[in-house]
Amino acid sequence: MKTSDGKIFCSEKCYQASLPLCSVCQKMLSGSFFRSKDGKNLYCSEKCLSTTWPSCSLCKKKVKEGTMLIGAGGKNFFCGKCAELPRCFCCDMPAKCAKLKDGRFICPECAKTAVMEEQDIIAIIKEVRLKMNEKLSMSTDHQIEYKVVDFVELSKLVPEKQEGIELGLFRFEETNEKTISTKSTIAGDTITKVEDEKISRKYAIYVLYGMTKDKLIEVAAHELAHDWMKASYPRIADLKVKEGFAEYAASKVNALYGRESMNGRMQDNPSDIYGGGYRFIAGIAKKGEDNLKAFLEKYNKDSPGN
Repeated sequence: MKTSDGKIFCSEKCYQASLPLCSVCQKMLSGSFFRSKDGKNLYCSEKCLSTTWPSCSLCKKKVKEGTMLIGAGGKNFFCGKCAELPRCFCCDMPAKCAKLKDGRFICPECAKTAVMEEQDIIAIIKEVRLKMNEKLSMSTDHQIEYKVVDFVELSKLVPEKQEGIELGLFRFEETNEKTISTKSTIAGDTITKVEDEKISRKYAIYVLYGMTKDKLIEVAAHELAHDWMKASYPRIADLKVKEGFAEYAASKVNALYGRESMNGRMQDNPSDIYGGGYRFIAGIAKKGEDNLKAFLEKYNKDSPGN
């Protein structure tokens, strides 16, 4: 037997033994078949080929094409239909969500551990502040006002348009109050003039209600890192450095709570400010925490400030 490509076989049996097999069912391929993108695997039918397709993270169906999304839990693949569902404000993944009063959507999984009560939320933030002080030596001694808000209120407070839904916000306000007093003689002539200046500083952290406890811990660490950085390196104004450091500090706190898997979102975040900033700061810290401290001290010294 001589095949069309010039190969010669002594018998039908030997010819069939030379034929490739389906990579799934091992069926002999003698007619038309499917080939993987890299060409290394062959399939006798679309049914066998479909076994290699990725499964949708939500509906679990295997599909040829879909969308890869990055959320709090890392990367997840979704079919076209599921990708169009509302996205949970907390994990940023599409799902059959419930709608909160302020218009946010929350998925059934996040709803299981959502922290809704103000007193519980503030207690967790205070716990994170204490842990950052004890384990990371990141402490400030001034009073911080903690405020639990909804999405509408937080949106009004955000100074500029941010990427995605803001979950928390650190706010620092400094005001100078001057008072002038005078003393006069009986004739009305001014004989003394006293001027007094008082500097007032206000520190506040705003967070959304309804986050899972794990996400709340991460967000609290991020905002508390802004508070610490403002106290320690007040001249640094570069948004990429500030947000990158806050994300890095949050990743350290995630590790303290045994939630390192949540850090995948930071590493894969395509945002230049948040993801790029995190990768930049983490790259410096990889050489040693002292190296990061030296960088921040020099950057603070060289920065023109706000």
